[in-house]
Amino acid sequence: MKLNFKRLFKFSDYSIKYKLVTFTMATTLVSLSLAMTAIISLDRTFTKRNMLEEVDTLSQILAARSEVAINFGDKRNSQSNLDALKNSPEYMLGCIYSATEQLLGEYPLDHHEKECPKGLPKNLASMEPITDHYIHLWTPVYRNGQDLIGYLYLQRSLEALSTRLTRFMAASIFIFGLVLVAGYIGISRLQRIISKPILDLAELAKKIAQSKNYQLRAQVKTKDEVGVLGEGFNFMLDITEKQQKNLEFIAFHDALTGLPNRRYFMETLERNLTSVQRGHRAIALFLIDLDGFKGVNDTIGHDAGDMVLETVSERMPQVLRKSDMISRLGGDEFTIILSDISTPETIRRIALQLIKKIEEPITFKGQRADVSASIGIAMAPSDAVEMEVLLKLADAAMYRAKAGGKRTFYFYDEELDARMKAYNSRETILFSKLQQNHVELLYQPFISTHEKTVQGMLVILNSTEHEEGEEPFSLTAYDTSTIRHIANLDIANLMLTKMIELIESDIKVLGTLPHSEHPLRVILPVTNRQLRHIEHKEALIKLAQLLEINGLELKLSVDRGGFENEVDEQLRPHLVLSDDGSGVENLGSISPNTDWCLSTLPHGPASEWDWMTWKNMMVSAEETNTSIISIGVKDVGQLQFCRKLGIALISGDYISTPLLAPRFVDWCKQSPLQKLKLS
Repeated sequence: MKLNFKRLFKFSDYSIKYKLVTFTMATTLVSLSLAMTAIISLDRTFTKRNMLEEVDTLSQILAARSEVAINFGDKRNSQSNLDALKNSPEYMLGCIYSATEQLLGEYPLDHHEKECPKGLPKNLASMEPITDHYIHLWTPVYRNGQDLIGYLYLQRSLEALSTRLTRFMAASIFIFGLVLVAGYIGISRLQRIISKPILDLAELAKKIAQSKNYQLRAQVKTKDEVGVLGEGFNFMLDITEKQQKNLEFIAFHDALTGLPNRRYFMETLERNLTSVQRGHRAIALFLIDLDGFKGVNDTIGHDAGDMVLETVSERMPQVLRKSDMISRLGGDEFTIILSDISTPETIRRIALQLIKKIEEPITFKGQRADVSASIGIAMAPSDAVEMEVLLKLADAAMYRAKAGGKRTFYFYDEELDARMKAYNSRETILFSKLQQNHVELLYQPFISTHEKTVQGMLVILNSTEHEEGEEPFSLTAYDTSTIRHIANLDIANLMLTKMIELIESDIKVLGTLPHSEHPLRVILPVTNRQLRHIEHKEALIKLAQLLEINGLELKLSVDRGGFENEVDEQLRPHLVLSDDGSGVENLGSISPNTDWCLSTLPHGPASEWDWMTWKNMMVSAEETNTSIISIGVKDVGQLQFCRKLGIALISGDYISTPLLAPRFVDWCKQSPLQKLKLS
């Protein structure tokens, strides 16, 4: 491979930092060199001139003193006058001549090194007095300043000038080096001030080009040209970021409704199923087809159809949590991914509320454009964990809903679907019981196995009178009839109102409970909507105050939606997290964190899946400093399950069955925990 050295050493390719330092140092080096050369040249010129003046002055003095000796041809006195040069070793020769060029005196007398010229040079008039190594000066001697009687010749060495030059250059080089070092340090620091913003800008541009992260911005600290450059760079990033977001939104969202599109849905479903396959979660997939949409399109027009799609797209998220994802596949088909939900009861409630929300009246230019929905539901991992299979199952369930009369939902699992459909009749019975006041309030203790003390109670609404052939059932916050699983909001609201009334009637009895270091907690289930409902909110605040007066503390069990939504500041300290019946919660995603989490134990023997999911939850609980309360401990095996996981707070029939308020107080006073095998 042939190297292109011209390209390799191309100065323009180096960094601006290197260029700035190199250029400044080179400029400084050249400037100092020129300045030093000029100074040395001038010093040498002026020094030579001073030396010449010195020789000329000395010549005039010697000539005046030797005038008489030369006039009479007195060699002895002439020699005596030249002996004065002995005190000036820089003078190499001194010679006195008569007008006839007869040598009358010379210095030095020994001719070991030099001797006087034999006579006057022929070009005396034009002779340059200064040569490379000596000053040669011929001075005519006049009698009385008029008649030429002789000549005086002096030769001075310029060795002192060379010595001066050597010393000067040595000192200059030393100073030159100091200046260069100091200059380099100063220039390096200066270039950091000047070039750092530019280098930072270049590094930022490189980082953005590599990461495609257009949210990064340059720090603008000055108002000079570099600051203007940084502001311009940030302005371009603002435009690029907006364009990037627009492109991403267009690529992953439906143009009409703004919902995630098929591509976004498929990628999200794939990620969710990967998590499911790793055993981290369970999800439910809804496939929704609008009933009556084709009729709206055909009779009123496509504008009406578009308006219906936009309206339905705005309504459906009102029923869902922030963690759930709704998307439009195309036409009048929508999908919903319910994450971290595994109980059919919760899924059933959401499906019914979706249908009810979609069926709300829609008007387009004075004409009714109402639609409903058929929903097919498939669950992972219970139905399938492969994306294509899960989609086919949800599609098959949706067509069963269409064939079953529309305006309904179907689970793919037919046995499960039949069981969930049966809850419709149960809600009807519940509504009747509440209206007839055929309900009572029971309290089930939850305890600490470490301290062997009662920590509080779970509130349970129980049916009292039953018609012939009707099976009794309890309406608790933790079984399949939980208040959050009730699809009919009117029934759920009536249920909460009745529970508050019954607690208030039991407060005096509950107030006689033995006092402990911490007040006993009364855990009441509520829905997220009820927390925001003004009448329920005021009733709950009043109930909390009444319980506090009687030495008790109200706790409101909610799902993750209660923590995600806005809650009155007076109620927020009373919130505790409750699972949806699955027993598993991702506590790390709850903000703000909760002190307690109520988790339902597996109904049968713990499977490998149960162990893995509960261990993951316990790790999350430890990281978030959350205490787990295990609900539904019925036997020693489930107690051992809790002990192995390190769960100290438990509740269930193994501890005590649900009791009326007076019997619950008596149970607590009898200290029955000492008789139980809790360790």
